[in-house]
Amino acid sequence: MELKENLGNTEINTNEPPKTDYWFLIKFWGAVILGILFLVSRCDFSSDEVAQPDNKVRSIMYTEKYIEEIIKSPSTADFGTPEVTRIGSDTYHVKNYVDSENSFGAMIRMKYECDIKWNGNDYTIDNVITD
Repeated sequence: MELKENLGNTEINTNEPPKTDYWFLIKFWGAVILGILFLVSRCDFSSDEVAQPDNKVRSIMYTEKYIEEIIKSPSTADFGTPEVTRIGSDTYHVKNYVDSENSFGAMIRMKYECDIKWNGNDYTIDNVITD
C-alpha cells in the first residue's frame, strides 16, 4: 500500500528512500582528498635532515671515537653520560668517562675531557685531558 500525503501542491511518497545529493558527496570527498594531498605536499621528507645529527651530538660521537683510538681494548669500551658545554659558536667542551679493559683484562675507568671545534665538515680535538 502506497501512502501519499498532499501538502499544498507537494506530494510526499513515504515509501521511497530519501534522495541523496551525490554531487554534495563528490564535492565533499574531493575536498577531503585535496586537503590531504595539500598537507602531505607541505611535509618535508628529506632524509638529510633526519640523518644529520646536530654538532653537539657529533661532538660526543667523534670524541668517543677519538678515545677508542687511545684505549687498549676499544671493543670493551662502555662510555658514561657525557657533559657537553658549548664554549663557542662551533666549539664544545666534552667531559666524560669510559670503562674498558686494560692490558691485563681488568676493567678500569678513565676520565677525560676535551674541546672539539667544527670547521665545516671537519673537526679538531684540542686540550685533551685524561687521568
